[in-house]
Amino acid sequence: MNALKAVFLAFLTLSFNALTLDKALQAQTQVVKKAFQQNDVEAISKLVAYPLNREHPIPAIKNEAEFIKRYKEVFDDALINLIINSDTEKDWSHMGWRGIMLSHGVVWIDASGFISAINHQSATEAVMKKELINRSKQKVHASLQGYKKSILAGKTKNRILRIDELDDGSYRLVLWAPDKTQKDAPSLVLGAGEMNMEGSGGGYSFMFEKGKEQYLCYVFMDHTPDSPSIAFEIHEGNDIKVMEGVKEKIKAN
Repeated sequence: MNALKAVFLAFLTLSFNALTLDKALQAQTQVVKKAFQQNDVEAISKLVAYPLNREHPIPAIKNEAEFIKRYKEVFDDALINLIINSDTEKDWSHMGWRGIMLSHGVVWIDASGFISAINHQSATEAVMKKELINRSKQKVHASLQGYKKSILAGKTKNRILRIDELDDGSYRLVLWAPDKTQKDAPSLVLGAGEMNMEGSGGGYSFMFEKGKEQYLCYVFMDHTPDSPSIAFEIHEGNDIKVMEGVKEKIKAN
């Protein structure tokens, strides 16, 4: 599934499931709006569910003190005005267990009334993201530096694996021997990969092909502490030649 199709399907899902806020949910939303109207950054910091994730590779905001310090990175004038001028009946929607969203998901509030996600990137964050990506590219092998953004990296018993998104929206799988680093020449590089959503649990997978073989990487959202969050497999027809869990996530650079 390409990125544009995924966004379109997500938009349809949100559109069909959106419900008007009842009075109690409107009251929760008004608390958030009031804090922004009063420009009370300290109050806003107490209305956030931490960590507040930012688009990779920008680090998540871990606590109230860090939120106050980085407030202007996330909340530019456009986003602040969107929140302040929003109509709780028309612009905010109840999405069931997902929480409350503003303007098709720009801002999310969870069931407890805390800001759980911000899907907006300010000009400051855009510059920061570009600088972090350029800096990260210097930490991988020279042959691998042409990518849009890194997705994940991890170590299994027998290999190091890395997945990147390329400029054309496809994905690339890179493998190393377990005693190597991402700065070393890779043992295998496979492009033209695709990402697929896996069921309703929020998991997803990546698939790459090499001749008759399929290289698969599964990312699980609902894993237990005793099960891996990422699994790597190699299939040939109906046979599974390799099945490994990622025992250690590593920085994708």
